[in-house]
Amino acid sequence: MSRLRSMLSWRVANPKQRSDWFWKFAAAEIIAHRRYLIEEGLHHGDDQPLDFELKAIDSFCDTVIMGEKDDDEALEVAGRLFIAISNAPRGSIPAMILHCHGCGPRVRAALLKDSWLHGKSGSVLALNGGSLTSIVSYFQEVERNDLMDPEEIETLSSLNETVRIFRGAKMKDSVKSTSFALSWSRDYPTARRFALHGHGSGEGVVLAAEIPRDAILALWETSGAEPEVVVNPRRLRKVQIAERIDQAEEMAAWGIAA
Repeated sequence: MSRLRSMLSWRVANPKQRSDWFWKFAAAEIIAHRRYLIEEGLHHGDDQPLDFELKAIDSFCDTVIMGEKDDDEALEVAGRLFIAISNAPRGSIPAMILHCHGCGPRVRAALLKDSWLHGKSGSVLALNGGSLTSIVSYFQEVERNDLMDPEEIETLSSLNETVRIFRGAKMKDSVKSTSFALSWSRDYPTARRFALHGHGSGEGVVLAAEIPRDAILALWETSGAEPEVVVNPRRLRKVQIAERIDQAEEMAAWGIAA
């Protein structure tokens, strides 16, 4: 089913229909990914959802979709769902909820933050949640008070109108293609670490850019794994290479053989 059709179907459905649809979607996502793992020789059981996964889906359906709750209990239930699922469904299942506005704003913000900040080789939402345009809209549609801690909201509000940010990455075809991404940082050492150890191939580079403060979609400098700002990449300005990383030289300086 297309994203537009799924959104329209969700809006006209009653809570019971929404719950049934979400249950089938979530289970299907888990099965599809498990079949992929089986084909790759990475899973040796069957492809069916496990009991704890089904329990988490049931609880989310009962509390958040059928019960239409958006309180602390709903946040706890959403958190248990996110913990229960793994790998690609950790991005695709929250993305469906975000796309359809499938629950209240607090739960949507919690699922957005969890799915953005988790992933072994990049955000599971970025890898499995649809287009960049869709993901930018997910951030724009939630309240910042629900997405960030009070001190992070205060920090964001206190920034200058134009903010200097950095991104560490492996160089693609051009600076433009390498920089067209949502994850940046105000912290240069954090960006440099990603340039050195980040996933992908190519030369490690640290990019510097300017971004208007109102184009920062989220700032996580105390509640995330590392200091991060999520930005609308279409509003990046003055993007340039601040440093090229010589990985062999860098690892030798640490006493590690390349």
